[in-house]
Amino acid sequence: MKITKHCERRMNQRGHTKEMIKLAMEIGEAHGEKYVTNKKIIKVFLADLDQKIKRLSGLKRKFKHLPVVFFISKAITASLAIRGIALKVLDKGGVTVVCEGTTLITAYNTDSFNRRLYN
Repeated sequence: MKITKHCERRMNQRGHTKEMIKLAMEIGEAHGEKYVTNKKIIKVFLADLDQKIKRLSGLKRKFKHLPVVFFISKAITASLAIRGIALKVLDKGGVTVVCEGTTLITAYNTDSFNRRLYN
């Protein structure tokens, strides 16, 4: 994935990290050359992720005496890191990423566009 200078500047201005952009591209809805994540998509993703973390925690308790706990703990840690990134995206109201092929053109907060100004 190649990032243009324009996209790097916009990401810095808007407080987007590469992890946030990657998450938006993975779970966002594709609209042409845009990947859109909004609050609704993020909340559904977080609910699913919380269920996964809960199940993994149950497995960790169940198999606490076996060496497999190490791998379960790693999966929980990774899921918690993704959850933190998703919460950052939720705080921004979602992220929209515009790309052409494998090149990122720009990224902006989904709720930043005010339609009333342009009608």
